Amino acid sequence: MGLDIPTPFACIARPLALNVGFILVVGNIVAKNFRVYRIFHNIYVTKRVIKDAQLLKIVGTVLLGNM
Repeated sequence: MGLDIPTPFACIARPLALNVGFILVVGNIVAKNFRVYRIFHNIYVTKRVIKDAQLLKIVGTVLLGNM
């Protein structure tokens, strides 16, 4: 994105792409840590299932909050 002559679209898309990419990476790390926390810190339940839909809600919430 930075090798060509800058256009108005490239000037808008560059920070947006950086922002969305960063949030997707950090959001997925937070969601994965939440899953590990819920599995290992719950002493009362022997089997705990955390679905991918719950993790996607976490990432989506962080992404919407940032946008």
